[in-house]
Amino acid sequence: MHEELGVHIVPESSSRLGDLRAGSGENAVHVGVWHIGDWVGSPTNRAPDEHDDIAWVGISELGGLPLVFGVLPALLGSLPEPDGLPRRDEARTTASPSGP
Repeated sequence: MHEELGVHIVPESSSRLGDLRAGSGENAVHVGVWHIGDWVGSPTNRAPDEHDDIAWVGISELGGLPLVFGVLPALLGSLPEPDGLPRRDEARTTASPSGP
């Protein structure tokens, strides 16, 4: 995460939700899905020549994004919403760049 986003994950705050797979061959998609509750640093696009802008979005908003893997919104939409966990945009403010 640090290389791509400039953040360090607090290991105790992470939990693997599962793996999503779709397609085969050149069209295969494998996504490891994690819930990250805390990190240190402010997420930034550290490789703007390789990636588009970054943003906080909900699973329901993914369908409107131009994603490389078109099946990604459906895959992520199949995940249950974590009960009792605030959305990251609800859990922190711009005054707290290092996490909740």
